[in-house]
Amino acid sequence: MFFTKVGRFVAALLFTVAVAQLLLGFAILFGTESMEDNRYFSQRIAGEATSGAIIDKASLYIFIAIALGIATEISRNVHLLRADRERVEDTIEEDV
Repeated sequence: MFFTKVGRFVAALLFTVAVAQLLLGFAILFGTESMEDNRYFSQRIAGEATSGAIIDKASLYIFIAIALGIATEISRNVHLLRADRERVEDTIEEDV
């Protein structure tokens, strides 16, 4: 259960940072007048060549965060189902 909790935290943190990076990419994309300004601000602020590269990387990180979140939810539900099954089996044994 430890890794499930850590995974959920990492997924939430990665998702939050990726959304912020995505918003930054769109802000640079629509906030600059020329491609030279776009390249300058992208390189200066995010360390990427263009705002498109920032948006691509942020989108990838969002999909990774969603996949990690789904995996941790599956892990949590499997753990809860096992706990419920053990509780039911113990109740049946007590009744018999």
